Amino acid sequence: MEREREREREEGGRERGKERERERGGRGAGREGWRERERERGERREAGREGWRERERERREAGREGERERERERESERERREAGREREERGRERERGGRQGEREGERERERGGRQGERDGERERERERGGRQGERDGERERERGGRQGERDGEREREREEGGREREREGRAVFSPLQTPDHFTDVMCSVFKTVWTFSSGRGMTVWTLSGGKGMTVSTFSGGRGMTVWTLSGGKGMTVSTFSGGRGMTVSTFSSGRGMTVWTLSGGKGMTVSTFSGGRGMTVSTFSGGRGMTVSTFSSGRGMTVSTFSGGRGMTVSTFSGGRGMTVSTFSSGRGMTVSTFSGGRGMTVSTFSGGRGMTVSTFSGGRGMTVWTFSSGRGMTVSTFSSGRGMTVSTFSGGRGMTVSTFSDGRGMTVSTFSDGRGMTVSTFSSGRGMTVSTFSGGRGMTVSTFSGGRGMTVSTFSGGRGMTVSTFSGGRGMTVWTFSSGRGMTVWTLSGGKGMTVSTFSGGRGMTVSTFSGGRGMTVWTFSDGRGMTVSTFSSGRGMTVSTFSSGRGMTVSTFSDGRGMTVSTFSSGRGMTVSTFSDGRDMTVSTFSGGRGMTVSTFSSGRGMTVSTFSSGRGMTVSTFSGGRGMTVSTFSDGRGLTVWTFSSVCHLSDVTHSGPVYLSSL
Repeated sequence: MEREREREREEGGRERGKERERERGGRGAGREGWRERERERGERREAGREGWRERERERREAGREGERERERERESERERREAGREREERGRERERGGRQGEREGERERERGGRQGERDGERERERERGGRQGERDGERERERGGRQGERDGEREREREEGGREREREGRAVFSPLQTPDHFTDVMCSVFKTVWTFSSGRGMTVWTLSGGKGMTVSTFSGGRGMTVWTLSGGKGMTVSTFSGGRGMTVSTFSSGRGMTVWTLSGGKGMTVSTFSGGRGMTVSTFSGGRGMTVSTFSSGRGMTVSTFSGGRGMTVSTFSGGRGMTVSTFSSGRGMTVSTFSGGRGMTVSTFSGGRGMTVSTFSGGRGMTVWTFSSGRGMTVSTFSSGRGMTVSTFSGGRGMTVSTFSDGRGMTVSTFSDGRGMTVSTFSSGRGMTVSTFSGGRGMTVSTFSGGRGMTVSTFSGGRGMTVSTFSGGRGMTVWTFSSGRGMTVWTLSGGKGMTVSTFSGGRGMTVSTFSGGRGMTVWTFSDGRGMTVSTFSSGRGMTVSTFSSGRGMTVSTFSDGRGMTVSTFSSGRGMTVSTFSDGRDMTVSTFSGGRGMTVSTFSSGRGMTVSTFSSGRGMTVSTFSGGRGMTVSTFSDGRGLTVWTFSSVCHLSDVTHSGPVYLSSL
């Protein structure tokens, strides 16, 4: 009795302890719920702040976009004003042309009046010439005795002069070197012929055509000649020869147009042409290949060319409104060319003679294009829009390239290739979002994406099927994946609050999967790919479920509620099963089945009371009951009608023990 009371007190103490444990668990769950609600409220506040920041950024961006739009409108207004000024300039140019025509007509009338005066003067000159002829005849008669000697001397001088001119290789046109009948013809054409000879080779020969046209020739006796033609309306042609190859020739049309040419005798020439309205053409030749040529249109347009004699040239063109083109060539392949459009637009090109070139283009509003080529495949090209947008490209000559793009608002795209299959590409949106990709040239790639708020995606490929991929949601949530290329994969998910999911596959059907709920709850599963699986569940508060399957029908299953209650089941796959139940308070139920009808069942109440049953599967049964205080009941049946029943009891009050079997037989 004392032992019974002691046992009851202990049982009551255990019950009270378990009750207090349950109360503490309830309070802990309340605190956990309060913390969870606080975390959720904090997340909502953070989301509200993030939304406000995003709206503020969008408002600022809209303001900047409006400012840029207004700037574009102002730029278009400036362009319209510039076009209006150009139209006004063209109108003024046409007005100036009209006034120039009026002035030209006035000059023509003035020249006509002066020409009449010159014609009268020439008529008076002819009258004086007639009187001069009479005086000349008188002098000729006086010199008649000496003329024969002088004629012989003059003939010898003419022959000597002819031979000298032939040696010099020059043919100087002079009426004194022509046959006598040429003089007769000239006299029949021109009104007057006037000739002077000094007797030492110096002669002066003049023809007058009667309308202001005159031809005059002077010979200095040593190859020096001066030849002048006047057309009577302001047009003159003048030629000077120095006797050693040096000549000076001048042509004037009478309307402002002139041509002037100088030859230095060793290949050096200077030629100048003037069109009479500001247009001029000037050419200089140094005699060894060096030439300088300049053209001016009279309206600001000029063309200038210089040649150094060994292939080196410098050429400059100016359009008169700020547009210029300049070109330099060294004669050995090196050239420099520059173009200016007059509104800030320029194009410049440099060539180093071995394929190396540098080219620069400027659009006049900050837009520039710059290109460099080394001649061995290496090139560098850069583009800038003037509003922050830039494009840059580099090529290393063996397939290696680097390309960068920036839109001026923070968005950039960058690409690198080494020419052997390795590439690196990076994209940034300017708002925190970035994409980066790397390729190793043998199938190996690495790719990374960032969403700008902590969200990232990263992928790695080893080139032989092996890949690694990672995703992060920006609030603790991540996904991680690995594949070996031979069927082996690893996959992991993290929910950001302690929740994780992980899966492993060995490539031949073997898989391992793990799930964690973030509060101690986990699920773990293993499969070897041949039917064997292991699965375990834990609630985080002591409750666990475990299952094992061998793949050939054998299974093991275990359940525990975390408070002492357990359920366990075993199956061999061939009909044999073992099942055990415990309520956590010493009560257990155990059942065994042999697979051929044989079963063993045992029940224990935890206070000494047990029930045990055995069945052979062929009708034989054995059953035993124990009351826990010494009382037992046993039953045996052989399955053929024979049963044995035994009862045993111990009575402590009378200290008498009675036991005895009872045999029952049925025929």
